[in-house]
Amino acid sequence: MFEIVLLSALIILIYYLIVFGLAELARDYSLADVLWGFGFVTLAVALVFIRHNTVGFIHPAGSFVTLFIMLWGLRLFYYLGKRNQKFGEDFRYKELRTRLSEWSPRLSALRRIFLVRALMMFVVALPIVIVHAYPTDTEIFQNLDARGHIGIAVGGGLFVVGYLLEIIADGQLWTFRRRLENRGRVLKTGLWRFSRHPNYLGEILIWWGVFIVVATNAQPIGWVTILSPLLVTFRLLFVSGIPAVERRLQDNKEYRAYREATSVLIPLPPKKRR
Repeated sequence: MFEIVLLSALIILIYYLIVFGLAELARDYSLADVLWGFGFVTLAVALVFIRHNTVGFIHPAGSFVTLFIMLWGLRLFYYLGKRNQKFGEDFRYKELRTRLSEWSPRLSALRRIFLVRALMMFVVALPIVIVHAYPTDTEIFQNLDARGHIGIAVGGGLFVVGYLLEIIADGQLWTFRRRLENRGRVLKTGLWRFSRHPNYLGEILIWWGVFIVVATNAQPIGWVTILSPLLVTFRLLFVSGIPAVERRLQDNKEYRAYREATSVLIPLPPKKRR
């Protein structure tokens, strides 16, 4: 088990060192985000091969989690790549460039962006790492008990709901933003009528769903993977998700009115203006 965990950390580190090199060549640090989802896909495929070659079988829960991660990662990679191609480097990285160390901006970027991303990826990827690393007993690992079935059903349901939320919300935002007449305006229709950040809600549900699948099928170590959805939730709610977007739009009069009337995350009916 420990060997797979260590190897996973090494794969992620090498991956983000490569991403750093590509970002330097492209002069675009937002590749750290664009290639985020593809990193999980790379890790998932690598772990499937490692698991199959060392143990010879894949647990049903491992197959589900691998499928979930690949669906999520490839879609995110496509969407962010398309967005980056049209709109260029993300505003958060443009701001961060101004705060990099003057004496060594590249090393500062490597440390503050890419190595931090690698560490976050390792924590968020814990469910797929653990589900392919534990347990090693063939009989336990190849058979699902009632708890395992319930875990896959509930966790898979949460994943599907979150995945659909992300697809629909991102699609609505993309269609809105690509129209020149909407430049500087605020999307207030579709899912965005009921929540200011429905895409982030989808992301949170996805990782809680993946955690439930692993926690109920890799006892007792599977509960360690709760760090994954906790980190995703904390980051989106309090660090670089919702706070960054709200801060960027705080001077937009239309957005201030939208914020007063619309739920921040959980979809709710808009408040009526007094």
